[in-house]
Amino acid sequence: MSGEQFWVTVAIFTLGVMLIGGGYSRSETRSGVALMWGGALCMIALVFYYIPQNLAL
Repeated sequence: MSGEQFWVTVAIFTLGVMLIGGGYSRSETRSGVALMWGGALCMIALVFYYIPQNLAL
């Protein structure tokens, strides 16, 4: 993994954690649920990017 790719991954992961945390604190509202889904999608995007890349599919 190159240095640039590492920092992009860290940024997306940090964004996902912040979205999940912010959404959890507002979990009673629709926007809070949307924030949690956004954070979960950030995490899933990383998984779906790196697994096929490392398996060379």
